[in-house]
Amino acid sequence: MRLEEFEEAMLESLGDLTDECKDICGEEGARPMLRLVEGVVYEGCDRCVIRALVDKLGIQSFSITYSDGRYGEYAYLETHVIEITDENAQIIPIEEFGEYLDELVEFGLLSEETAGLIREWINSLRREEGRGINN
Repeated sequence: MRLEEFEEAMLESLGDLTDECKDICGEEGARPMLRLVEGVVYEGCDRCVIRALVDKLGIQSFSITYSDGRYGEYAYLETHVIEITDENAQIIPIEEFGEYLDELVEFGLLSEETAGLIREWINSLRREEGRGINN
């Protein structure tokens, strides 16, 4: 699934997703975003809608715990990776994801071992496409 298809599925299910999120976070009248944009940090109901859609669509994901104790999950789309944490979500282009992992290691948020496991996971999903991310 590509980001555009994920976004289309979000728009088609927006009512159900916001109802589900309202049950989770208790926000009344939540009005989530209508577009997903690279580099934007989504919080609150927007984050919850993204998280709920990843679950609803059965998107493959990889869960981790950052060195500071926060929960993180990476959901794989053909063209992007969605990073979902306890506080927010963001869309990262697949071409930039290896560098992003390097930065997390550099700042001490991920170990080299965990970053390697994530790279291995992404690469296993991309083998059919004949492309991977930097090792």
